[in-house]
Amino acid sequence: MKALARLLRSASRVRTVEDIAQSILVFDESCNAVVIARRPSPELSESAARFAGRELSNYLFRHDLADVSSESVARELGVAINDALAVDLALWCEVVGDLTGCGAVGVRLACVTQAMCPRFHIDRVTLRAVCTYAGPGTEIVDGPGIPLSWSPGDDEGDIEPRHVIQPSPMQVVLLKGEAWPGNEGAGVVHRSPAMPAGQRRLVLTVDAL
Repeated sequence: MKALARLLRSASRVRTVEDIAQSILVFDESCNAVVIARRPSPELSESAARFAGRELSNYLFRHDLADVSSESVARELGVAINDALAVDLALWCEVVGDLTGCGAVGVRLACVTQAMCPRFHIDRVTLRAVCTYAGPGTEIVDGPGIPLSWSPGDDEGDIEPRHVIQPSPMQVVLLKGEAWPGNEGAGVVHRSPAMPAGQRRLVLTVDAL
């Protein structure tokens, strides 16, 4: 196990792509995170900015993938059925479902002013999609930045800052967790970013259930 951990933490395990079709790289055993560096539409940027300007909120809901649509997501968020943000959320629900074969997803859309999970940690999930629509992005640590002996709860100063990756707003990150088949001990190390005073963050997470 230590030999495997040493191998996984000695080389880059983050892949950056521009095409959503390349999200299938998550199936590569040497990869545990895929950053999709997409270019959002003006409509999505405007919709996200409008939603982030609302009161602080935390929308949590489970969605069966058999009937997921922009209309069903829009009802959960209380927005118009053609709202670009609802369309985008429905898309990433479908992507997570397609990649994992799960029948349902857990969705969280939160507008916050403080870090939700400020310490580096690993999640016991199969696959999680994360998109920060506004504010600083989730920080993820590439393999070489994690000492072999490090585990969640240890001194975060041991993690090499030069290997911490912070995707830009609107980029989507697919994170493989500890529950991904064969990925025990190799889940993505990540944390919520520090929040500058007076700034808001609108972040989406979609978990395979």
